[in-house]
Amino acid sequence: MYPLDFLLNVLYLFSRVKTAEAIVPEGLVMVISYAALPFVRLENGGLAPGEPVECPHSSAVIRRADAMSRNEANAGAVALARIDSPDLGDFDDAVILKTFGVVPDDFDYSRA
Repeated sequence: MYPLDFLLNVLYLFSRVKTAEAIVPEGLVMVISYAALPFVRLENGGLAPGEPVECPHSSAVIRRADAMSRNEANAGAVALARIDSPDLGDFDDAVILKTFGVVPDDFDYSRA
């Protein structure tokens, strides 16, 4: 389970997008990108990220990450979301929506 402050930050991020007209200047585009990222187990026991798969929406990315984690070739997977403002060149860090199976404790999702 995620701590309450994490969930509030996620809700804040998505509430900003839903009411973007009131927050950003007219004509500014904000894009939410979703990707499911699997992790494969290495021979030495470590974990390495696999090939990410882009998804059209939050439900799809969570289902895809769940399916990836059930594949015996993968140790686990994460569902990620990121809000970008291409017009401004502003690209926020990714937010983990949900994890499945085994993922690295030190996974740096800001570079995902």
